[in-house]
Amino acid sequence: MIEQLKSNGADIPVFAELIESYLWLTDFERELRADIQKNGRLITLRSAAGQEYQKENPAIKQLMQTSKQRMSILDKLGVSPAACVDPSDEEL
Repeated sequence: MIEQLKSNGADIPVFAELIESYLWLTDFERELRADIQKNGRLITLRSAAGQEYQKENPAIKQLMQTSKQRMSILDKLGVSPAACVDPSDEEL
């Protein structure tokens, strides 16, 4: 990402902060995936009356929102897979 920003002449502090946010969201997304893997799609809760019930794991909705936000950051940065260069393809 940083290399793409530099090649576009856009390596400024604002974009550096967006990269930090992207990396933080990436870590958070991993935590959400781990939660879903551990607890499943549905979680069991107990009502105030003592009755058990199931509801969708809130991590699922958070995961979707986080993923959307990460894609938005990439879009704002102008970073795309097509612009990536594999270092092994470059000549020495």
